Amino acid sequence: MNLLNKHSLKAAYAGVLAISVFGGGLLTAGDANAALVSGVANMTIDNSAFTSAVGGSEGWYIANFWDETYNATPIDLDTTGGVALSQTETFSVSLPVNANGTTISYGARKQEATTMDASNTAAGQIGLSGAFRMEPAGGGSYLNPGDFYLKKAGGTWNIFTYSAGFSSPAQDPALFRLVNATESVNGNGELSLSGDLYLSTLGYSWNLLFNGSTSVKVGTFNLAPAAVPLPAAVWLFGSGLVGLLGASRGKSGLSA
Repeated sequence: MNLLNKHSLKAAYAGVLAISVFGGGLLTAGDANAALVSGVANMTIDNSAFTSAVGGSEGWYIANFWDETYNATPIDLDTTGGVALSQTETFSVSLPVNANGTTISYGARKQEATTMDASNTAAGQIGLSGAFRMEPAGGGSYLNPGDFYLKKAGGTWNIFTYSAGFSSPAQDPALFRLVNATESVNGNGELSLSGDLYLSTLGYSWNLLFNGSTSVKVGTFNLAPAAVPLPAAVWLFGSGLVGLLGASRGKSGLSA
């Protein structure tokens, strides 16, 4: 019986010691720190409000969304896949923060870089994957704002886009701005950001095409850090502790 206890203790100690070999120790608050912003952004848009904000008689709305798996796919009227959206639908889309530090060009599309440090949101940008196709109610034409990136312009957060047919060599047009924006940085140095979506008021924006209302709320925006999975060594540490407790109880039972 004592031999069994020794074997149990050895296995438990091995589980604990394996942390230093495979995991480099327990997680600390600083282990998850990253210099650049990371995570996932979510946009919720009311298409009826968007159509109202854009104005005009054509009834423009966001008709389709393509996620990060289509980052290199040109968007036109014939592009398939993605998610079809109705004219009156309120929808939510997820836009992962791009991990690339320099912009990747795919010709008609780009994967915008993330260069912003969470500790200094006045500089740099946050690249976001995804693309929209906007269409008038009657169809037949389209606009393709996509390949988003987020940065401050004049102290206000704006969501910029790339479009091969609209972006100039000097700048990209802004689509939305954040109103009532709140931002915070957690103990791991990760940025959280939220606000209400309105058409951008910048001089070079998609609203140049519409001359719509910039005072109509069209949706909400939320950027949150990605969940950090526990490394295998932590699970091994837990199993080691369980083994130690089991061995200790077994020894106590034998002593009794």
